[in-house]
Amino acid sequence: MFWTRFNGYDCPTLTDVQILEPYSSVERGQTALHVAVQNGERKICYLLVSAGAPLLAVDKQDRTAQQIAEQTRDYDLAKYLECKYLLCTTYPYC
Repeated sequence: MFWTRFNGYDCPTLTDVQILEPYSSVERGQTALHVAVQNGERKICYLLVSAGAPLLAVDKQDRTAQQIAEQTRDYDLAKYLECKYLLCTTYPYC
């Protein structure tokens, strides 16, 4: 990963995933995927996952996006995230 300086902060260079990064929650340590899951934005979740959003990233409460989906009772989304994780660990080029 390449890094650049932006407003005095070290930031990863812009990729498809970072385009949606303003929607993340720095205070809670959440990625854009965490926030999309929490808000029930499935289409954004699918977009972020297809763009390579980290599925195992944890927020400040040590929750993955899949765990947030389970807590918000979006079991279909939780199963989707679990399957994508399992698929990508089995076939690294998914």
